[in-house]
Amino acid sequence: MTARVTPEPEEPVLVEDGEEETNRERSGRGGNVPRRSAFHPFSGVIILVVDNFFFGVKVVSGFTLTALTITLAFSVTAAGVWLVQRKLAGDSPGQAAAKALLAGVIAGIPTSIAGTFVGAWVLAQSGLNPWRKFFR
Repeated sequence: MTARVTPEPEEPVLVEDGEEETNRERSGRGGNVPRRSAFHPFSGVIILVVDNFFFGVKVVSGFTLTALTITLAFSVTAAGVWLVQRKLAGDSPGQAAAKALLAGVIAGIPTSIAGTFVGAWVLAQSGLNPWRKFFR
């Protein structure tokens, strides 16, 4: 007795000229292609780690260095995310710059984003969260 594996049903997608195209036809590899996350997982880690680090610096300094930490958090996060998105995720320079700008703004928020909706969104968009399907 042999076991038969049945492939998952393909979801048709409308393309510009109105014809349907399946994941298999789009990928050219003969299989379903998972939907790509907005941020590379390393970008999500950079955002959360830098944000929490600079929030800790703000707390230790009694919030006297807030302007400096906001600037540094923005700069470090934007540079890191841009490099990760360009080199590891394969984004174009424009896509990487847009994502880096967004990530820098998020990390520059003068409070920790961990445990907030913004933190959950970052996790979901970087593929680090099993609940990401609810944020798409």
